[in-house]
Amino acid sequence: MKRLRKTLRLFIAMLMTTGISMAHAQTQVTVYGRLDASIEQVSVSLRTGPTRHYRLLSSDGSRLGFRATENLGQGWRALVSLEQGFALDRGHITEGGTAWGRQATVGISGPWGAVHLGRNYLPMDDDTWYFDAFNYAGLGVAWMFLPYESRANNSVKYISPKHEGFVGEAMVAAGEGQVASKQLGFSALYKQPAFDVKAAYTLTKGVVGNNDRREYLLAADLKFGGPRLMTIVYQGREDGVADDTRSYVLGGTWPVGAAELRLSFASLSQGDERSRRWALGYWYNFSRRTALYAAIARQTNSQWMGLPLNPSFVIPPLGATLKGTQLGIRHSF
Repeated sequence: MKRLRKTLRLFIAMLMTTGISMAHAQTQVTVYGRLDASIEQVSVSLRTGPTRHYRLLSSDGSRLGFRATENLGQGWRALVSLEQGFALDRGHITEGGTAWGRQATVGISGPWGAVHLGRNYLPMDDDTWYFDAFNYAGLGVAWMFLPYESRANNSVKYISPKHEGFVGEAMVAAGEGQVASKQLGFSALYKQPAFDVKAAYTLTKGVVGNNDRREYLLAADLKFGGPRLMTIVYQGREDGVADDTRSYVLGGTWPVGAAELRLSFASLSQGDERSRRWALGYWYNFSRRTALYAAIARQTNSQWMGLPLNPSFVIPPLGATLKGTQLGIRHSF
């Protein structure tokens, strides 16, 4: 009996100790964001008719986010991410007006990797910005020529642990009554001091009727102790559509003190129709958080193409040639 009482006291003491340690475990919350605004001048020329000039103040990629983690012990963590995009020039919510439209997930991580549930970035989109000379910002942004969906609702995403530079991802999205929302995606990223390589695949069910869409992406870069050369290649294939959508982006960056020169060439085609764009940029870092940037770009669209020059600009008339200059400032916190 004495041994039983001693064992019970020891068990109760262990429970109290565990309870105290759990009570002291706190969630760490990080508030972060990006404020971006630029002054742009864009000219739109048609094969026939006058050239039109537009001057505008735009905002590219401004966002506000909350990231929370809780240490659960023994290498386990609870994870929360909420991120909302907004247009700084007009103050309204972007992503179609969806609150937390950029990201809204809850998950858990451990020695085997991490699982995120909610509105996730597709594996095809994760880290692809790294292979864009303009870092997904400004007149030379790569994603204008990469027509894949970047996020998925009702999704579960797994991210593997990093192992000798390798990270793998897998994601599945439930349709919840909408066939076109069913998605399956995979990606593999391999990073080394001299080069990086990424490959990704996305399957979207029932895009139109019973037709499925399959998308493929390959990205790579070479590092030369400062300067970098990079490329992104994309192909989209949809059932019932005769011509695939193909695009590629070539780029390079060259650090100059606190500044960086950026150069990009992009091409998107479907059948005989094509859009092409050259862009040259200059990025100056006042600090780790604040930068001033400038860019010039020229884009040509074939007869039945109407790709805009930048994300904030309205869709131009088909077959237009566009020229743009940009001066902007960005602050991250």
